[in-house]
Amino acid sequence: MDDKQTFAESDTSQIDKSSLWAAIDVGSNSTLLLIADIGARQNREKTVIKPLLEQTKTTRLGSELATTGLISQKAMSDTENIIWEYYCTCCDLGVLPENIMVAGTFALREARNREEFRKKIFRRCGLNVAIISPEREAALVWSAATAALSMSDFPYLVFDIGGGSTEIMFLKSPSNRLQMVSIELGCLSLTEKFALTTPTLLEIRKSLFTDIQKTLRNYENSFEKVPEPQAIGVGGTMTTVAAIRKELGHYDANLIHGTTVSTATVVEIFEYLWALPPAERRTVTGLSQPRADIILAGLAICLCIMDWWRIKSVTISTWGLRHGLLLDIH
Repeated sequence: MDDKQTFAESDTSQIDKSSLWAAIDVGSNSTLLLIADIGARQNREKTVIKPLLEQTKTTRLGSELATTGLISQKAMSDTENIIWEYYCTCCDLGVLPENIMVAGTFALREARNREEFRKKIFRRCGLNVAIISPEREAALVWSAATAALSMSDFPYLVFDIGGGSTEIMFLKSPSNRLQMVSIELGCLSLTEKFALTTPTLLEIRKSLFTDIQKTLRNYENSFEKVPEPQAIGVGGTMTTVAAIRKELGHYDANLIHGTTVSTATVVEIFEYLWALPPAERRTVTGLSQPRADIILAGLAICLCIMDWWRIKSVTISTWGLRHGLLLDIH
């Protein structure tokens, strides 16, 4: 399975152009596109989006960022080319340039040469890349994940495992304040830190889990923790868990969205992939080749979060930051 593409509807000729919007999420590992019709509204307040096209490309903007503090020229060029490709797709489908939103997250927040990247994108596409704060990123992911899934009872926990950071959001009850943190734990950065692309050794595994657990403990006081909350998992690691569980040869958001997996299933997938040589891991059904080298770190983060909160199962959402950006339009 390669990078993801989902078409809900490709004929936009009958849609009012003012209702066609696009959101581009420039992440540390992937760059994602969502084109949607946001024409429908409820009570004149809540935006309802109808996804028309979704694409994901692996661009690795955050590669080597932890050691250099910079976005590499290759990563910058690769990401620029994908954003240009997305821009052309938007124009082909009739999205007005002023209705294209671009948001950068951890890699662009951290990189010293982020302005160089932003200028490149503006010169080539005329698009402004907004670098959003960790708090806004978490809030937008929360709004998307909870809008897309009907969960029965509080408390809710939502976590989004990214390439450079992980956002965790918790709501004890409707009357409580949403608690959220952005933690510097990412599947790309941890893969580079622990050299997980090489054959994996037991001592590396111990160090990986110890590092994640130590980092999470720094945020113990950030939450009014309640054991076993209803959990929603967001991001490529979590959609991959569902795709492997269902043995999907091609990415299908409709089959992945809303899938619930137990902690035992996540453990089983992690153990299976950890035991495979890197070359064999890339052949696993449901695991895209671009994600095969970073999946172990992503699963380790997931397992540590589930253990931290004593979560027995997690429901997987394909809706994330890009959906939240469009839901936030008023």
